[in-house]
Amino acid sequence: MKIIDKKILLTGSNGFIGSRLVTEFLRRGANLSAFSYTDYLAKKYDKIPTIDVCIHLAGLAHAPGASVNPSDCYEINSEGVKRLASELAANGCKRFIFLSTVKTMGEFTLPGEYFSADTECSPIDIYGKSKLRAEEYLFDISRDTEMEVVVVRSPLVYGPGLKGNLQLLAKLLSLHLPLPLGSIKNSRSLVSIDNLIDLLALCCTHPAAANQIFLAADEYPVSTPELITALGSAIGKRPILFGFPVPVIKFIGSLLNKQDIVQKLCDNLALDIGKTKNLLGWSPPYQFQDAIKSLRE
Repeated sequence: MKIIDKKILLTGSNGFIGSRLVTEFLRRGANLSAFSYTDYLAKKYDKIPTIDVCIHLAGLAHAPGASVNPSDCYEINSEGVKRLASELAANGCKRFIFLSTVKTMGEFTLPGEYFSADTECSPIDIYGKSKLRAEEYLFDISRDTEMEVVVVRSPLVYGPGLKGNLQLLAKLLSLHLPLPLGSIKNSRSLVSIDNLIDLLALCCTHPAAANQIFLAADEYPVSTPELITALGSAIGKRPILFGFPVPVIKFIGSLLNKQDIVQKLCDNLALDIGKTKNLLGWSPPYQFQDAIKSLRE
């Protein structure tokens, strides 16, 4: 699919997602230009570019266990987005695509349940709250201007150049350490970077995407043991998994102040992408077992 007749502005082009998006969009023939959100926040631009679509990926990233200044988080992830979108709308931008997070809805789902695009939001941490505030600002702007807004909420994104907890797991696998995670029977949705980029490309032009919220995810969620086994296969390291009571894992995690990491390893976070599929006619083009092999790149 080519992206034609659209001048697209991208923030976050040097990031994990942005750098791969640039390569793929240019391959599809997009008229794409990068825009430094950092410079914008520092007021280094005299005027806003005239474009058709803005894809906003930049922001203060969520770092598990790291201390985040709430005022910085809101300034970068909420207030700055509001100012940028308002100026772009005033300058004729037709559509603003905002990469948000499933953390706007919460940190976990109950067994057998799923978050959907219509789930009532209940963010827990500053990151999720700041992203939700930005979403609210954007829809306010869309009601007062002619600029359409598309919000894409993403779970953990994986692909070449591992980050965060997946990078940590890969390091543990490389050390060939036994992992007490074999008894975990959870269900967590992930999204491959190529599936996410394919969805963002579709959101640039699809008329039904206007003023909607979508969830991005691979077709099926996976358990932590399934993820570790597939990750080990991708990097050429066979995992050593053994069973250990999940309540004990959580207790040890609390003693070590690693509740955030343990929660991601043990709890459910399953997404229903039915609205994304039905309204946009989209299905993830890459299946998990194939997409995770890209980690070899």
